Amino acid sequence: MGTLKKNFAFAFGAQGLQLIQSVLWSLLIPKLMGVEQFGYWQLFIFYTQYGGFLSFGMIDGTYLEIGGQEYKKLNYSFLGYQLRMFVLWQLLILLPVAIYGMNHATAERSFTIITSCIYVILANVMGYLMYVLQAVNEIKYMSFGRMLTTICFLSSIVVLLFLRIDIFEPYVICYMICNSVCMVYYITKTKEILAYTFSLKTSDGYLSHLIKDIKVGSVLLLSNICGMLVLGFGRFMVDEEWGIKAFSVVSFSFMFVNFFMTFVQQGSLVLFPELRRWDEERIRRFYVKFRRVMSLVFPTVLLLYLPIYYLVELWLPQYLESAKYLLFLLPLCIFDTKMNLLCNTLFKVLNHVKSLLLCNVLALAFSALGILISIFVIKSMIAVVSCMLLSIILRSVVAEVMLSKMFVTASVWKNLGMELFMVALFIFSNIWTGINIAFIIYAIATLVRFVLNKTELKMMIERK
Repeated sequence: MGTLKKNFAFAFGAQGLQLIQSVLWSLLIPKLMGVEQFGYWQLFIFYTQYGGFLSFGMIDGTYLEIGGQEYKKLNYSFLGYQLRMFVLWQLLILLPVAIYGMNHATAERSFTIITSCIYVILANVMGYLMYVLQAVNEIKYMSFGRMLTTICFLSSIVVLLFLRIDIFEPYVICYMICNSVCMVYYITKTKEILAYTFSLKTSDGYLSHLIKDIKVGSVLLLSNICGMLVLGFGRFMVDEEWGIKAFSVVSFSFMFVNFFMTFVQQGSLVLFPELRRWDEERIRRFYVKFRRVMSLVFPTVLLLYLPIYYLVELWLPQYLESAKYLLFLLPLCIFDTKMNLLCNTLFKVLNHVKSLLLCNVLALAFSALGILISIFVIKSMIAVVSCMLLSIILRSVVAEVMLSKMFVTASVWKNLGMELFMVALFIFSNIWTGINIAFIIYAIATLVRFVLNKTELKMMIERK
């Protein structure tokens, strides 16, 4: 467990710096930019999130295959072959997209599309090497690379803000350069992979191995695509139907949610390679203990709604409309984080990726149907974000029921019921009583939960 704790420290240390970066670009960049320019900056971030899908499952398959192995025992020659092939087919796919971007109606969207294509190639090379380091439990190298990126970009943001740059293009360019620095660092730590060569004779075997990894990883990739589109489809449709300004306002709300989700989810980077080395009974005990702790602790994040609301009102009043959407998005911190941190990790460890795919497909179908009705029939942004929340809750519930049956544990409905009650209390108290009284009501309910579960929580934390 010493190694596990050390890896958690590295991962969360890196994410702590990224949290500072996120605060800067969430509070200072929109303060300087107009709503439209900030919307294009968020559109660039949004587009590039889906670049990993160009691996067609290769990265996911490799990750599942080498997870838990030692770096020195890897087949460097094959991994180098994979990476070269990956870069080649990315260029073939993204070139037409970049040409389309050059011919787009507006200069801002053209720039966004073209730079997104360039960044995706850089990010995917970086991501491939990062996943290799993560899979073999070299968390310290992976985390340092992320720290390097964050420090470089933080420095860039400070300079750009000092110069009062109020257009999004320089921020995008700096973001790409800083991530390139991280890619170079990962290359130095995995130089054996790029240094190894292969002959035409061996490449035939490598090609069949590559296809095998794609087949294995494609299920996980499809699952990841569906999982991202549960929330991403709604944001895409908001941009298409209501324009870049509406997209900017909704994206501003998502940033506060991402503060918590991306920070906590670093734990999944550490858990997968470690849990792959455990027996099933040990994993089952970990699941039961960790699940109860999360059920008690994660709902406290909703207490942040009041300070966030007043911070936005004071500092960025032009985004105050985002606060009413945040009321329905903040509970994502409970269910989406729990899904990614615990359920996703355990499905991968247990090789039940088809179960994970089923959860995400169900959630996406529900989300897409609800969002289309919300936009074209109800014509309400509140309805859109509500559908997003309900879809994530549905996915979390289905996944946890599946896991409880796999581990033959006690029913999870008690914990799930309490989480749903707390979320309902949070939303409806804010709607019916106002933000200040709602905060008091929710704070009291949270305190009562901790008091009632104090003994159980203490035993779970102290139990080995």
